[in-house]
Formats: sequence, C-alpha cells, structure tokens
Amino acid sequence: MKRKIIFLLYISLLYSLQISAQFNGSNGDGYDKEELSATTLTNTSLTIMYLGSNGDGYDARALNATTLQNTPLFVLYSGGNGDGYDDTSLNATTLQNTPLFALYSGGNGDGFDEKSLNATTLQNAPLFALYSGGNGDGYDDTSLNATTLQNTQLFVLYSGGNGDGYDDTSLNATTLQNTQLFVLYSGGNGDGFDVDQETGFLNPNQIVDLRIQAKALLQGPILSPNDDGLMNDDLRIGNLIPKISPYDAGTSIPNSDVFNNGGISGTGLMADNIVDWVLVEIRDSSDNTLIVDETSALLQRDGDIVSLDGTSDVILRGMTGNYFITIRHRNHLAMMTQSTIALSVVPTSVDFTNSGLATYGSNARVQLANGTMAMWSGNVNGDTIIQYSGTTPDSPSILSLVLNDPGNFLNFPTYIVNGYNTHDIDMDGNTQYTGTSPDTPIILQNVLIHPGNFLNFSTYQILEQLPEN
Repeated sequence: MKRKIIFLLYISLLYSLQISAQFNGSNGDGYDKEELSATTLTNTSLTIMYLGSNGDGYDARALNATTLQNTPLFVLYSGGNGDGYDDTSLNATTLQNTPLFALYSGGNGDGFDEKSLNATTLQNAPLFALYSGGNGDGYDDTSLNATTLQNTQLFVLYSGGNGDGYDDTSLNATTLQNTQLFVLYSGGNGDGFDVDQETGFLNPNQIVDLRIQAKALLQGPILSPNDDGLMNDDLRIGNLIPKISPYDAGTSIPNSDVFNNGGISGTGLMADNIVDWVLVEIRDSSDNTLIVDETSALLQRDGDIVSLDGTSDVILRGMTGNYFITIRHRNHLAMMTQSTIALSVVPTSVDFTNSGLATYGSNARVQLANGTMAMWSGNVNGDTIIQYSGTTPDSPSILSLVLNDPGNFLNFPTYIVNGYNTHDIDMDGNTQYTGTSPDTPIILQNVLIHPGNFLNFSTYQILEQLPEN
C-alpha cells in the first residue's frame, strides 16, 4: 500500500519516499531549519538529512527549490560545533540519481564549513567525500557556485584551513563531468592544495568547458553594407532567421528575443544584431580531420560569434589543450586556423577577420576592400566548391530554384524567391537568378577575382580549404 503525505511548510512536496530520518533539533542530534520551500523529494530513500546547531546534525537557514530525486541519501547533515554540515544557504541544487555518501560540514570539526552552495548539480555521481572543516581535516570553502559534478567518480574533494585538505576561496563555474577524480585537496598550513581562486579546470585530463571568443565575417551580407564594416542583418529584420539551427535540428534558440534590434535586451548596439547561424568546430591537434566537438552559434553584425543567448562566449567540450578551430556557414566556404590554438576555461580570442591570422590552405578567405578577411560566398549547392560554370557549377541551382518555385507559374528567371534560403548569397531574404538584384553574378565575380584564377576562366573552381577536401 502506497501512502502520499503532503504538508506545507512554505511549499514542500514529498512523493513516494522511504524516509528514515528527516528531523530538527536546535541543540541536539537533528535538523534545525528555518525554511524548507518548493522542495521535491521523489522516489528517494532518505536515510539521514538532519541538523543540530551544537551537535551532530544540519544547521542551515534555507534549503530552497532543491530536488532530491531517485537518490539514496545516506548522509546530508550539519553541526555548528560538531561533526556535520554548517551551511547558510543551499539553493536551487539538484541531487539526482546520486548515491550521496557524505556531504557535511563542521565549523570546528571534521566536516564541511560552507557559506554558499548555489545552483550546483550532483547528477549520477557516486560522491564519496565532499566536506570541510575550518580547523580540521576537511573542506573550507567560501563559495562553490554554478558547479557541475556530473557522472563523476568523486573520491576526495576536501579542504582544511589548518590541516590536511583543501583551502579554497572560490571555485566558480567549474565542471567535473565524466571525471575520475581521485584526489583534489588543499590545506593552508598542511599537506594539500592552497589556492585563492580556481576558475579553471581541476585536472588536466578532465573534460571541461572550452570558451572561445571567435570573430568572422560572411562575404555575402557585407558586399553592399548599409553600415561601414558591418554585415547587413536583412534576415533578422525580415524575421527570417529560424529558431532551430540549420546544422543541428536538436539545437534551438531558448529565447527568441535574441533576434531583437539591439539583442535580447532590445537596447544594445546595432553592431550586436544577429546576422545568421554559424557552426564552430574544434579539431584534434594531431589529426586535423578529427572533429573533437562542434556547436551551433550566432553571428553578430560586427563578426562576433556568440552562444544562443546572443552575448555569451561560445563553449565547446574538451580537455584543456591545443586545437584547430573551424568556422562553417551554410552557403560560404568553411575556414580553419593553420595552427592550433590553446583553449581552456579562460576565454580565448580567435579573429578570422584579421589577415594576420593564418588559415589552413591557400586563399581560404577573401579580402574585402578595407583589408579585412571574410568567408567566400556562393556555395549554394552544398558541395565544397564555388563554380560559376563547368562540371559542378552553383549557378544552375539558383536558376532551378527560381523556375520551380510554385509562385513562378510563368517560369521567369527574374522571379524572386523570398525567405531563408541557401541560394540567397547576399542574404537579403531574396533569391533571384537574373533581374534587379540577382545572386548569380556574385558567384561569377568571386570566380574571376580569385588569386588562383590568373587566366580568368569562368569555369575556375574555388575549393574549400579544409584538410579533408
């Protein structure tokens, strides 16, 4: 027989639980808690979760919006002066599918002395020890924010101010994902790791968030710029940029306000308006045909490549080290750095618009009138070549699109196809073969001006400069 008990202490939910102990005692062995709000304990075998201000237990003022789901919770407690967990705030924390053996604190004893543990995920992680003691063997940490411990065998992560352990002031935005972490500890006056701030990865063999601040220009939307040095954002103005990535159907914009004039706030710079999607790759340093990770990103008018919120750095997953970086676009030729770039959790700038940055191959980019570099436009048929006429030309694809459009019942080559389309080379939202604003001449122009086409053949092929091509 199942029993469901719902009680209100602000807002609390306990569902399908095996609860051995969840209690409170100000001066004893128990749980002293001011607030337990909007908390979900689902399908949880809760062995011990308690608090005692002066004893063996859990002393916390707030435990808000926390999920303990499908979790055998063996010990989660605190004691101000004893063996336990002294924590002021544990907010928006997920303990999901986690065998949690010990997560505790003691101000003056063996345990975890922690002021803030916010927005932290402990997911599918056998957590053997995560604790702190101000003057003992443990973990003394002021802040552990926005940290992910996901699919992690975490054997020891602790600190002690005067003992054997981990003394750390700040551990921010750090990911321990799919990581075998055997020992990571510090002691201010003892045997261990004493650092003031650790904002990077914690193990050189650990997969982390590699942050890239890349910059690139597309030739198509900057051929006739409305503003000097900035790509046109006609697709955004026409509300034509899709919310779903053209490179990955599983990636979508979380907030369509990112396409606002001035960005998500609606008050930003016009240079930060979104032009289109791009794809960013990192490739292995010893095999430049091996893609380690890739992600869809957004391109701003000034060339900045940003994440899907329209402002943040692009993040790819990998170990700290050197990588080749590749930028792709749906109707421009891709380009890749000639040399590897050192990447880590610290943002790294890579400016493909700068002629000083060497790219793989020969003439991988086109030089604009102002000297900046851009990606070659005109690859409308989905291969790795730009050609006006010859064996694999792009021009007939535009003509075919125009003539076969359902609205072009008279089969005029001057007909304009509206919308978000690969054949729209200048990316103004209109595709036309011949007429007042045709796309086809751009292909011919690029073929004729290419440095390798010294005989000016219209059949010349501009080849994408990637190692596999």
